[in-house]
Amino acid sequence: MACDSTTLAAASKCFNCLNPDELDSIYTQLLCNRANASTGSNPLSVDLFIDMENSTDGTQVDGVIALAATHRASNDGFWTVVNGPLVATTVSTLQERPLHGPVSVGGVTFKDTGATRSWRTHNTVPLGYVRYELNQAKTKVSVGMAMYFSSENTGWGTDFNSYDVFGIVGTAGEFLVFNLQNQPAGGGDFFMRAHTAAGVSAVQNNLKMNQWYWVTMLWDPANLIGRITVYNLDTLVPFAEMTLAIANDTFRYVAISRTDNHGASLADAYYYNDDLIVDYTNAVYPLLP
Repeated sequence: MACDSTTLAAASKCFNCLNPDELDSIYTQLLCNRANASTGSNPLSVDLFIDMENSTDGTQVDGVIALAATHRASNDGFWTVVNGPLVATTVSTLQERPLHGPVSVGGVTFKDTGATRSWRTHNTVPLGYVRYELNQAKTKVSVGMAMYFSSENTGWGTDFNSYDVFGIVGTAGEFLVFNLQNQPAGGGDFFMRAHTAAGVSAVQNNLKMNQWYWVTMLWDPANLIGRITVYNLDTLVPFAEMTLAIANDTFRYVAISRTDNHGASLADAYYYNDDLIVDYTNAVYPLLP
């Protein structure tokens, strides 16, 4: 089983557009990722790893806390808070998901062993988020992060509103966001879709509450494409694939928590974010440790 970079070009395509050989190649790479995770060998090389492991339970996330949780090979960017203080986004010890496999940043391997924290957002405040902005714009970037949608309080699938909860923004204003459609489909399930300046993708598979997912995005302006793939973290099976057009715009920043200003779109529900990774050197996609 060849665990190398030969599958990356195929992996960057929409799964629906792949031929059988390409699908087999991607599946081989996913098996390699699982094997590497179990042995600790061949860590995934990334440029940034944010482990969310700084500060105490209940502390509002700000740029200082985010920076202290950031592992990077160079001083390539900075954290800022938009519409702070982030009263709805805090450090939490209620939920945590270890990295599936090791990552390497600047030659240092991180396995997320003994992790106890994540960032928890109460979905009651629009347009409030923390972002990591690069000092130099990049032409192609992939990101990935673990996300958990909790049944705490009212929970999800209750108000038929729309939320942008994780995203990428370009230098000229283009964007690619992971959008929740909080529409119940029986039993409290709800939907997801991708959103760019070009519009929105079709709604995708039902998300389940109290389940960890891995959300990975590709920013590929040279090919005018933005992609989002979602995995069930218990199985590492691709759960949904969304592709939309984006403008030829360089990557500026990655944002966590509510990047939308949808006004009355508020729900008494919580979601958790853990282990953000960013790769602008190789832009591996899907970016899955």
